[in-house]
Amino acid sequence: LPAVDDQEKFKPVPPAPGKYPYRLNIEEMLPGIPPDKLVFHVAGDTGSTRSLQYQTGVIGEMIAQYNTGDQKPQFLFHLGDIVYNFGQASGYYDQFFNPYRNYPAPIFAIPGNHDADVDPFDKDQPESLAAFKTVFCDKESRKIKLAGDTGRKSNIQPNFYWVLETPLADIIGLYSNVPKFGNIQKDQRDWFIDQLKASAAKQKAIIVCLHHAPYSADTNHGSSIHMQAIIDGAIREAKVIPDLVLSGHVHNYQRFSKQYPGGKTVPFVISGAG
Repeated sequence: LPAVDDQEKFKPVPPAPGKYPYRLNIEEMLPGIPPDKLVFHVAGDTGSTRSLQYQTGVIGEMIAQYNTGDQKPQFLFHLGDIVYNFGQASGYYDQFFNPYRNYPAPIFAIPGNHDADVDPFDKDQPESLAAFKTVFCDKESRKIKLAGDTGRKSNIQPNFYWVLETPLADIIGLYSNVPKFGNIQKDQRDWFIDQLKASAAKQKAIIVCLHHAPYSADTNHGSSIHMQAIIDGAIREAKVIPDLVLSGHVHNYQRFSKQYPGGKTVPFVISGAG
């Protein structure tokens, strides 16, 4: 069970920067994306206040994949924990903008627990997700002070939980807040059910992304029963089963397969070794 202090760390979700139902067509950020092929990077937990050689090593390999071969990734979808240990603006240049200065594609993201948490000793006490909002949920894509000399612009995601629409798949990004095993409340859960139905009606593949892992063999960041209940409950109510569930939080790679009633098998993949 979560420790008491983890239960107390829930942070109220700020108002949505964009309009309901919080969907972004990828053409707005990546015009001319091929209609018949979807290739993208997935990484979680890339932030680091130490051991930057591992972070830059992973980024270097992703850049190499972009520059060589037929499977050129079209974008990176980040599964959260972009900065450590708290989500202050001061961490974004060293942990995100500078390491990714040569990454040639757009970067989309959902927040992780560290991105949303606020340092209790910070005298300014910024609002939870304030820096994430500046970087990823801007009204227009533009240069921002946090990016420094890197040239990377802000993103235009409509909310902290949102849907990226691509020609072949809808990527539904959930925001699971700060507590150790995550916390998704009723308003987001209702939105999730609606988006499963909407994506199914368009007959697209459905990919669900969240930070806290529903299933994990890790001893520190184990399986989240709450995330399991959110996903399975939404599936039952929407009568829609996604094709893939991606998560981070655990700092390694794991893969599970779950068979749902009717026979459909869904991969649950942890990609938290960023």
